[in-house]
Amino acid sequence: MDTTLRLLIQVSCLALIMIVVSSLAEGCVEPSDEELHHQQQEDEAKDMHWSFWMLPEMKDTVLQLNKINETYIQTKYRHIYGSKKCEWSGTYDFGASIFSHGYKSCPVYFELQHDSNRRPTNIIHARCRCERCQGTTKLSLDRCRPVSTYTRVLRKTGCENGVYRYEPVMEEIPIACTCLPTIAVKLASS
Repeated sequence: MDTTLRLLIQVSCLALIMIVVSSLAEGCVEPSDEELHHQQQEDEAKDMHWSFWMLPEMKDTVLQLNKINETYIQTKYRHIYGSKKCEWSGTYDFGASIFSHGYKSCPVYFELQHDSNRRPTNIIHARCRCERCQGTTKLSLDRCRPVSTYTRVLRKTGCENGVYRYEPVMEEIPIACTCLPTIAVKLASS
C-alpha cells in the first residue's frame, strides 16, 4: 500500500477515535452523517460559487475561525508530500532553467492539516520551502510568501440537546507561494 494512502487511513482512524473520546467526555454525541450532509447542502444551496468568498466583504459575513471557542480547535499538521529542503539549484522542480527564462519561483511542499472538529477533517496546505525566491541572486531582497484562498467548512461550535452543533466557518488555506519584493512583504505584514 502506498505511504500516502496508509497515512490518510491512519489519520482517519485517529480522527474517529478522537471524536468518540471527546463525545463521551462531554456527554454530547456527533450528529449523523446524514444530518451534517443535509446542513451542508442547505448552507451551499443559498450560497454563491466558492470564488465569491475570496472577497473581503463576503468573507466577513461568515463566522471566522478566530471566533470559535478554542476547545473546538484541535489542528494538527503532518508533512505529506515534497521536499522541505530549500535548494539553490537554478532549476525549477520540473527541470526547466529559471535563469534562462527570467522566472522567480517559490517551491512548495505539502502538509496535511487535520482537525477532528471540522468537516472535512483533512485539508492540504502548501508551505514555502524557501524564504528567498529561487531564480534570484543571493543578494536579492525578494522573499517567498504564501498565497491563500478561503473556503467554507463546517466546524463544531457547541453542544445543544446532547448533539454537537456545527456552523459554517471561513478558513484560510495556503495553496501556493509567490515571490514578492521586500517592500511588498513589509506592506503585507503591516
